[in-house]
Amino acid sequence: MPAYKELDDIFNSIVRREISRFNKEVYKLEREFFSTPLLDFYSCDDHYDCVIDVPYMDPTSIYMKVEGDVMKLRCKDKMGNVYQTQIQLPRDADLDNLKVERIKWFLRIRISRRPST
Repeated sequence: MPAYKELDDIFNSIVRREISRFNKEVYKLEREFFSTPLLDFYSCDDHYDCVIDVPYMDPTSIYMKVEGDVMKLRCKDKMGNVYQTQIQLPRDADLDNLKVERIKWFLRIRISRRPST
């Protein structure tokens, strides 16, 4: 095996280890910087309800993204405090039928269930 191949493997190993360490530090900082909102997740016969409580929520700051079976949510209150959370969605959640509504300082996300086969 050529010497440069061994050096390349060593270099790649060091880079991967440092990237992993960096990602862990970023995660820790995000956990310290952002607060997690209060939330409840309810399972009903034909849908799921996720109710999130952020007092004095600024409705213009709501950011929601679904990646695979994880829903990521971030928002701010009117004092500028940032809240974020991730919610693991059930397998039968129908992400094409998702409804979001704000009721006072609550955010309700209703997700239809796929019919069982």
